[in-house]
Amino acid sequence: MAYLLGTDAIIEILKGSKKYEHFAGEDLFVTDVSMQEVCILVLKEFGEEKAKDVFNIFFDRIIPIDKSFIMDATLFKVENKTSFSDSIGYVVAKEKGLKFLTSNKYFVKFDSVEVC
Repeated sequence: MAYLLGTDAIIEILKGSKKYEHFAGEDLFVTDVSMQEVCILVLKEFGEEKAKDVFNIFFDRIIPIDKSFIMDATLFKVENKTSFSDSIGYVVAKEKGLKFLTSNKYFVKFDSVEVC
């Protein structure tokens, strides 16, 4: 199965969280928005070299945000009061036929989502 990771899922995977171990052999993708958020967090906490390492791990798995997704993500965000990156991630995953992987329990009510 192929998944698009929410920012929180990326962080959990990088931390080696046990609840994400079973996704190790799956096709994992990220949006450029989530990748930037993760790189910012890693840069602040661990420095530039580690941020570059994380970026390179996901480099070939980054899905750029197409402008056609912006309005759907905006509507989803306002209607559901989710973060911008979660809104983008959910919409992109849905449009690309991927499952959205997150730890945000709010998403449990939506199709094509796996909440850990």
